[in-house]
Amino acid sequence: MKKNYFLYLAAIAVVSFASCSKDDASVADLLKSDKGWVLKSLVSDPAINILGVQVTDVFAQYDNCFKDDITFFKDDNKVVFDEGATKCDPSDPQTTSGTWLLSSDEKVLTVDDDSQDILEISNSTLKVKFLYNDGTLNYNWTATFGHP
Repeated sequence: MKKNYFLYLAAIAVVSFASCSKDDASVADLLKSDKGWVLKSLVSDPAINILGVQVTDVFAQYDNCFKDDITFFKDDNKVVFDEGATKCDPSDPQTTSGTWLLSSDEKVLTVDDDSQDILEISNSTLKVKFLYNDGTLNYNWTATFGHP
């Protein structure tokens, strides 16, 4: 009986150490992927009126020239916005920059002055929620990003 108890404790210890691996990336490390982040989905709740049509899938309304834009989060808390392969206006600069900051609990991402709640982040997905105001109403927008 005593031997089984020690085996049980050893198994728990192995599982505990494996689940607390130091290889787990922080939110900041995941954000700073060299691949950058491309918007894959943008959903409005409630639906927003765009040219007389109630729309929840805001991303579908975007021109293709916006859909290949890449956002890079850098070590020095700079964020770089790259126009991607296609520009909407050829005279626009290829890149612009700003700043980013994480809250101490790593649940809120602020880019320039806009705060977003981080709903999910992994090696392949970044999902945030933020408030959008069209001048009249407030909307909860959920944006999902992936790698290009």
